[in-house]
Amino acid sequence: DTDQEKAHIEQCFSGEYIKYQNNLRKPADRPENMDEFKRDYEEKGFKYIIKKYVGYSFWGRVKYKVKKVLNRA
Repeated sequence: DTDQEKAHIEQCFSGEYIKYQNNLRKPADRPENMDEFKRDYEEKGFKYIIKKYVGYSFWGRVKYKVKKVLNRA
């Protein structure tokens, strides 16, 4: 079993969980660049928005892989 396969479910009646669930108290704020993001996605596609908003460039991939290796140590 991996950590992803395990889950712990517990019923809670106290309302204590709400302090960890901000979106149950109020909706998330709308990002300032939401309209630009939607327009970019519609006009230029998924690969473009990944590169622009997530930084999935060559160096972004290198950084991700290095962090992954370092976290195993």
